[in-house]
Amino acid sequence: MAQTIRRLEQRAGEVGADIAAVNKLHIIGRLEDNYLLDRPENSVQLEFFMATTGISDTNRLKEHIISIAKEAYDVFPYPCIWALYFCQTRVITHPSYQQILSTAKEDPGQPIFLDVGSFAGIDLRQVIHTGMKLENVIGTDLIDGKIISLSLAIFSLNSA
Repeated sequence: MAQTIRRLEQRAGEVGADIAAVNKLHIIGRLEDNYLLDRPENSVQLEFFMATTGISDTNRLKEHIISIAKEAYDVFPYPCIWALYFCQTRVITHPSYQQILSTAKEDPGQPIFLDVGSFAGIDLRQVIHTGMKLENVIGTDLIDGKIISLSLAIFSLNSA
């Protein structure tokens, strides 16, 4: 009986691994469907990524981001990776952002901009890109610090 249970447990582990592999192939295969920077409503984000990566060709940028997402998903199998949420900068499209940016630029002491749950820091890079002072921008996340490697890989072509 114990031997039968061990065989069943081993087979369950194999099936679980098979299911995980199939799920991963399905997810990785759909990354291109999740790429939204080429949509007209995302032109601000597209311009940001083009300016800060140094990649001006939209097809090359798409290949670059998808390639990094595939690598990142191997280490961090999170929905925000396979859904490419890290490309959807949310802060600068927030209705209050222009007022916050205006206040920050007018105030010589510029208030601190804090991003809690910053993940790979894409929004942080974008607020700096739009005019916030680097020394006044702080990001934090509970995720292992290795996730910042995703951001570093995306922007490694340009130090912006």
